Amino acid sequence: MHSQLQYSKIKCVIHVALNERPRLLTEAGTEKREAETQAEIIIDKANSDARILQNLAKSEAEAIIAQYEKEAEAYQKILSNTGLGFTIEGFISYLGIRVIADAKNPVFIGLQSPAKSSYAPP
Repeated sequence: MHSQLQYSKIKCVIHVALNERPRLLTEAGTEKREAETQAEIIIDKANSDARILQNLAKSEAEAIIAQYEKEAEAYQKILSNTGLGFTIEGFISYLGIRVIADAKNPVFIGLQSPAKSSYAPP
């Protein structure tokens, strides 16, 4: 009788498990689809963010290049005969003065002082 009761309980548990199986499979499938959808959303957002950053970097790079091209044109004009006609040495001096003038903090340069003119009476 004891084994008959156990057999009956086991049979009942198996019957419940078989009845629950379709619901559990549906629930697992739903959770899997939700996870896949969430993963797609995350990937799409990451791709979108990457495109935005890439476009921003490209725009910044183009702006920097344009700025340097204009500056190069200006320097070219400064060196040309139709511009200020600087020599290379004069141009380098001009750049040094410009850097010092634009500096936000004091600039200390270790250069020798220019030659002093002396006047000797005849």
